[in-house]
Amino acid sequence: MDDDPHERQPLTFSLFKDKAGEWRWHLRSPNNKIIASSGEGYANWQDATHAIEIIQDESADALTLFDPPDTDPRQYATEPPFAEMDDG
Repeated sequence: MDDDPHERQPLTFSLFKDKAGEWRWHLRSPNNKIIASSGEGYANWQDATHAIEIIQDESADALTLFDPPDTDPRQYATEPPFAEMDDG
């Protein structure tokens, strides 16, 4: 059975302890490159895995905003709260 080169490969989360002993995560592409990281350390494993679960649950509904230089990104947004942002 041949692998379909167009078959979508899953992203993976790697969970690890940093040098300070805090839990962190990386989101890795199918070629194992880091494409996102936790940005903060978590004191316990449960908090770190909870953050991963939130991302997994909420990312399907995430909006994509484009921000070219000298362009107001709100012109692309169609969903609140982005479409309703004020200039202040």
